[in-house]
Parts: sequence; C-alpha cells; structure tokens
Amino acid sequence: MADFPPCDDVCGALEEHARRFFAGRQVDPFTWAAGPILTQNPHFRALRIAPAVTTDVWTSVSIGGWAATGGDHRGTEFVICTPSENARAVELLAMTVFYNRGGKLGIGHTLPIGEP
Repeated sequence: MADFPPCDDVCGALEEHARRFFAGRQVDPFTWAAGPILTQNPHFRALRIAPAVTTDVWTSVSIGGWAATGGDHRGTEFVICTPSENARAVELLAMTVFYNRGGKLGIGHTLPIGEP
C-alpha cells in the first residue's frame, strides 16, 4: 500500500465509499508527485479500479478534491474512465483537482491542459 500523508475523516469516508461501490474489484491507491498538486492539496490521491470484466473500462477516482472547495461547504471529486490501465489518468485527475481550486469547475465545464 502506498504511504500517503494523514487524511481526515472526509477522505477516509470517500475512499470507503468508493471501495464499497466497487466491491469485488481490485482498487489501488496512487498519488502524483510531479507538479504542484501535493503542495496545494496534500489530501490528493486517486484510486484506480480494475474492470469487473476484461471488456470493461478502468476507472480512476479522485480522493481529496473536495479540499479545493471545502470552505464553500461543498466538494467535488472527479472520475476518469479509460480503456486500459493508464498512469495518465492519475495525472489528469491531479491536474483537474489542482485547476478546480476555488471551485472553477462545474457540470459540463472543461479545462485547458495545453495539448490536444
């Protein structure tokens, strides 16, 4: 298991919820050391969830994204689905959580990542 900084009850509850929702599937925690995400939000991590069957998608879920808007008494987590196991999904979640600080993103919003 990865060694993450201490997290509060919110992160623990979110991770427990994701693990219950994806019960029976392999769930692995990751973080992203590159860039400013861990300085800005030390709670950030991602869970990578293996598909239930080989023809299904891999699901990556942010944990700790809520901290970017915690002062607003609301929080947002993000989900990315990919056709294969891919570390890029964790990087994209880190970028999204970092960009969302201050609550910039809502349903249907997009963000510039500087590439196609």
